[in-house]
Amino acid sequence: MKNFFTRALSFLLFSIFFVIFSIPELTADSVAITNDTFPKVRFDSISNGYTVVEKMPMFPEGEQELMKFVTENLKYPEKAKELKIEGFVIVQFIVDKSGKIIDPMVVRGIGGGCDQEAQRVVKLMPDWTPGYHNGEPVRVKFTMPIRFKLSTP
Repeated sequence: MKNFFTRALSFLLFSIFFVIFSIPELTADSVAITNDTFPKVRFDSISNGYTVVEKMPMFPEGEQELMKFVTENLKYPEKAKELKIEGFVIVQFIVDKSGKIIDPMVVRGIGGGCDQEAQRVVKLMPDWTPGYHNGEPVRVKFTMPIRFKLSTP
């Protein structure tokens, strides 16, 4: 019963996180990414980059290719398989003015090697199309959830 309440609380907190931050969902098992529109430009003084701009950064050839890239490169860690760990790892990184991925870091992990694997895959990504504000390329902080889900037999 305790496990049920723990999972229910985790699900509730995770749902609130997505509603508040309007993060598109990316999964390693081919679930579609949602494409939210952002009405306001926001700047993050800590990362010295924007969090929302007029034209957001984009993976080469779009979101479907991003999903494909993650799916093809993500390797489920053996430890996580043994411990039956599933969930989302949230990775933040900066897409700089030239489209390079800078400083990927896990801001919410699930353990079992999944955090390191998500970070490894983000570091493998090719350069993106940079974000633009007022017609100029700008640094943009990007948040990406990566889902780890064990397949059922």
